[in-house]
Amino acid sequence: AGNREGELPRQAEASRAALLAEKARQVAQNLAEKIKERQEKEWAKARMFETANEETLLQRVSVVEWQDGVNSKLLQHFKGEVDQMKKDLAEMTSERDTTQVEQLTDLES
Repeated sequence: AGNREGELPRQAEASRAALLAEKARQVAQNLAEKIKERQEKEWAKARMFETANEETLLQRVSVVEWQDGVNSKLLQHFKGEVDQMKKDLAEMTSERDTTQVEQLTDLES
């Protein structure tokens, strides 16, 4: 019977150790789940910021493209005006040259 009396405390100790091991496993599992949840929240936040940054960049790109379009139209407009001024100047120069030749011709006669 002495043998059996020694077994009971050992069984109780083993069972307490098993309970502690199970509790430790549950705590570790809960901790792992909480870490995973926190990571997922952080990733979701990061994705939101990425998306917001992408949208901001796309908006900036579209504004720049719009400005380029406006600048291009203005450039074409001013190029047209400059071309017209060149034509007018050429005509005026041509008329002046013609007038000078006529005046010289008149002087000669």
